[in-house]
Amino acid sequence: MIKNKNFVIPKIEVKYSILRDVQTYFRQQPVSYPKNIDEALKKFLPQKIFLVLKIPNLSQKKKEKILQNYLKLYYKRKKYKFDEAIQKFKNFWAGNGAAIIKELEEIYQIKLIFKKFKIYMITFPRCPYNYKEKWFAVNVFGAPNHQLDIAKHELNHFFFHKKFNAKKKEIGIEIFNKIKESFTIISLPKEKGYQNHQNLRKNIKKWHKEKKSLNEIFKLAKNIN
Repeated sequence: MIKNKNFVIPKIEVKYSILRDVQTYFRQQPVSYPKNIDEALKKFLPQKIFLVLKIPNLSQKKKEKILQNYLKLYYKRKKYKFDEAIQKFKNFWAGNGAAIIKELEEIYQIKLIFKKFKIYMITFPRCPYNYKEKWFAVNVFGAPNHQLDIAKHELNHFFFHKKFNAKKKEIGIEIFNKIKESFTIISLPKEKGYQNHQNLRKNIKKWHKEKKSLNEIFKLAKNIN
């Protein structure tokens, strides 16, 4: 059992970054966004900008520039909304962040080694993270309790990387990422997850209820399609 006697909650820096926001739009090519992402973006982006992102023979560099110019104008007009969202998240984190990290330390049986990490508010519906650079993103339009769930999901990945990164080469990046995404079911039992991960998530939830260790669950998970 992890002892929390000397527990210190890491410091957080919450901010909006246009550069980080633009990057999230192009982690996947816009022409191949899934339907739910398209629907969310149609509600946020002007039709002209949305259609530009979908032009197959327009260079990514030009698309990025057009999107960046729009987001700069949007942020300038709505800065007060971003500031409000950031402050609300900070308030929710102040009341819940320590409990989230303590729960994950107990689940993974390791300490979170980061003394500080960054949280980026973004307009894109999906929220990426970077373990090495110690940051993750949450959607600026989400309700604070939903943003906390996203934060918990991404922090799961931080713990997972620390505990299992040494296994990545052994099993390959595709299987590693599938297990990583599915492990979030342990601390977020109501989370739906990706459609092609449902069988694995169901099994991980069952194994955890059977009191199997995370190392045992990881070994079993390698063989689940």
